[in-house]
Amino acid sequence: MKSIYRLPFDGKQRITSPYGYRTLNGARVWHNGFDFVGDEDKRVRAIIGGVVKSSTIISKSTGNITWQWGNYVKVLGADGNYWYYCHMASRAVKVGDTVKAGDVLGVMGNTGYSFGAHTHVEVRNAANVTLNIAIVLGITNGTQILVQAATSDGTVTVTAILNVRSAPATSYSKVATLAKGEVVQISEKHENWGYVSGKGWICLDYTS
Repeated sequence: MKSIYRLPFDGKQRITSPYGYRTLNGARVWHNGFDFVGDEDKRVRAIIGGVVKSSTIISKSTGNITWQWGNYVKVLGADGNYWYYCHMASRAVKVGDTVKAGDVLGVMGNTGYSFGAHTHVEVRNAANVTLNIAIVLGITNGTQILVQAATSDGTVTVTAILNVRSAPATSYSKVATLAKGEVVQISEKHENWGYVSGKGWICLDYTS
């Protein structure tokens, strides 16, 4: 694995379909990326930091072949390439968001043209040419089990009396209150908001 990249899930995960030709529904077809299955964590994370350029789902009725990706996110990576994360059950980012490697983009799913929960990841250059993801990441092109060290535990200290919200915005209802000096663990981030497991969302501007 090249040092500027990480894997799309924390913990153990599998590449179930590599880059190149494969047989799908009895037909030999080309596969533009890797299919990853998260075994220990279902949250899809950014392989490299960058800026979110697409976060959407395309209806099959439009006739646009992109419907096959289901819920997908496209990130312009710091390496100058475009990274696609597809078939997600839900998305956690919007267009314009800046993400770091390891930030949560969504949750693994089975949307679009998909046969079982997984995340299809592919990478394209600035000319929209698909690259061999195995070469880009520096790993073997084949089915395999991989392990990614977990991201930072996200522990933060509350610096003022802080309301916990049901969703990441002050317009949502208050569900709890945290005391100044309380230490909590953030399991997910959205812009300057963090999710405290079992409680709700807090504004990270009031933490250290």
